[in-house]
Amino acid sequence: MLASVCEELHVESAALLERRDGSTTEYRCLVAAGALEAAAPVVAADGFLITRLRAYPLPLPFAPNELAALADWAAAHRLSGSTRFARSPLPHRLAVPLRTRKEILV
Repeated sequence: MLASVCEELHVESAALLERRDGSTTEYRCLVAAGALEAAAPVVAADGFLITRLRAYPLPLPFAPNELAALADWAAAHRLSGSTRFARSPLPHRLAVPLRTRKEILV
């Protein structure tokens, strides 16, 4: 299903992340398509991305080097949880929050 969504939107890859097994520390990949299938992305629940998506309900675009700059800033300020998503070797261009009654999926 996610592969057909990628095809319709003309994107190379996508992933749906959720908290697994009641985890409060991270979001893990539920399903992925394209290059993200092998990557199995993990995002810190208290990091930049999830915190930003909780406050900003619209799709959140990223410039090509924005996440690398964020990772450098977080490392300089010793904010290690914020860098996990940013240090991924895959190009992230857009994060979209999908809300449920009790949770946010990314």
